[in-house]
Amino acid sequence: MDSYKQHPSLVATWNGEDLDPLPESAESTLTVWLPLPPDDGPQTWEGMNAVPVEDGIVELRAVPAYTYGVNFGDHLSTLESAEGPLVCTGIVRKSGQATFRICLPEARTEPWRTVAVRYAQTGCLVDVISERLIALSCSDTAAPAISQSLASDEKAGAFVYENG
Repeated sequence: MDSYKQHPSLVATWNGEDLDPLPESAESTLTVWLPLPPDDGPQTWEGMNAVPVEDGIVELRAVPAYTYGVNFGDHLSTLESAEGPLVCTGIVRKSGQATFRICLPEARTEPWRTVAVRYAQTGCLVDVISERLIALSCSDTAAPAISQSLASDEKAGAFVYENG
């Protein structure tokens, strides 16, 4: 049986005092499902917020936590599945965003909120998937500095990160 992983929250941004839902994410009216690369088991799908931009094309309004090669703001071609939900069939236009994922250890020294706030303050968009998994998005131009900061935090033992 297929497995479905839908994002539990909206993308957040730093408002100067706290994390706030990003208005563009809050305006999402659709969920688009992207297949993860198959393994030997059932198909896994990641469901993310999106908005329609034209017939058959949506703009992604979530930061991918499991799907590689797709970023916040990308325009995706879609097709309505036989069961009804929208399924991504390809990338129509890249957004100029980069994705990173942070996996916090179970015996973490910092709670997820501290990590999320720190990166939101740098200008990253934050998509909290769980208390252990955070997806970040930033512009391609900011990505090298964010990657360097993430690598430094990883080296200090705060978490493990990867590029998306």
